[in-house]
Amino acid sequence: ILSLALVEISQHVLPEALKAPGALDRVIGQAGAMLGRLVRAEDVAARLDRGLFAIALPASDEAAARIAAERIAAVLECTGFNPGSDEGAVTITMNLATASCLPGENADLLIARTTRALSRDLS
Repeated sequence: ILSLALVEISQHVLPEALKAPGALDRVIGQAGAMLGRLVRAEDVAARLDRGLFAIALPASDEAAARIAAERIAAVLECTGFNPGSDEGAVTITMNLATASCLPGENADLLIARTTRALSRDLS
């Protein structure tokens, strides 16, 4: 069993401080570094795109992946990040989606299916 979680910084509800040049990129870097420390030793986290992170969870079904992703998102959402401005720390909102690999499905298809689920959840 292999599951995938996509965790994304919601760019629809950004604090005003993150609209300054470079501020969002700074916070994305901080959030990514923290996310990398929050995954289990057997999991693998990677940044896929600006504000979008993937977590591969081997030996985890979709329910376990969702629980892990929700815990990680909860920690990130209650953390104050430094955007590099005088306004102080800001918080972020996360979106997430999870899926388990289907029989015969390759990594590209799993990522595409999970990305579609993330997009559906945002609409």
